[in-house]
Amino acid sequence: MVVAGGFALVPLLLARVLQRPQWGGLWALLVLWSPLLRNFLQNGVTRQALATVLITPLLMRVAGWCPIGWGWVAAAVAGSGLAHNSLPITTILALVPALTRPGLLQNTRRRTIVLASCLVLLSVGIALSQPAVLEKLNNYLFKAQYFNTYGLRKAVFGVELAALITVLLTLWRARLSLRAMARDHDARTLFAYSVLLGSVQLSMATGVMGPILSRCLDPIGLFWLLSLMVWTTRQGCAWTLIPALLVVGESLIGDRILVLEDCIKGDQFLCIPDRWPWQVRW
Repeated sequence: MVVAGGFALVPLLLARVLQRPQWGGLWALLVLWSPLLRNFLQNGVTRQALATVLITPLLMRVAGWCPIGWGWVAAAVAGSGLAHNSLPITTILALVPALTRPGLLQNTRRRTIVLASCLVLLSVGIALSQPAVLEKLNNYLFKAQYFNTYGLRKAVFGVELAALITVLLTLWRARLSLRAMARDHDARTLFAYSVLLGSVQLSMATGVMGPILSRCLDPIGLFWLLSLMVWTTRQGCAWTLIPALLVVGESLIGDRILVLEDCIKGDQFLCIPDRWPWQVRW
């Protein structure tokens, strides 16, 4: 539940930074209810989920969403590295907005760039120097056959369809052209994470590098949702996220409240208990 609280805190803080605090609660529900984060909001990958939450300050600073001090960013990256050995992949995913903002490096002091680069390389080097990490990486790449396919569920495609509706509504309401979107780094960031999300789903469908890329679904899903929130809000169309919220709400009610069978025998999260605490037999 602590990790779930961390996931809720990120959109709440983001809404405050964007001066839309009234949307913070709904954004938090959009993240917590999202089927894209189904694998994270379970005990099996809690440490990786915590590592992803801790890496979000780096994402927000690089994407230009929040002017977080580099000292805090460095501390967050270090904490993420201590939480889980997925730091190299998570860091790369969080740095994607740097590719969509060509002016970022021009407006940043060279000393800051050097220090940040050294920090990232040091963190990645420490992670890859651990025998357990290399063994797990080798297992994912060459031996493992099983991987989760949560990204291919109907609920996920429903969220993506709702997001497409959100984008179309924003384009209509803000009267944006494709050329204007191409000039907007927030739109480019959203597009980049959309491509990554589609690539992971394609990997799940074909099985190509499925064991390792399936572990990227939740971080990419979180970053994708955050980038969607930022882009719509900065276009003055935060309300266009309501369709996505309705879809994830319906998924939550249908899968975890009305259909208790999957809660009892499956691995659902945030399900209604089917017995009182004193009736549990360990």
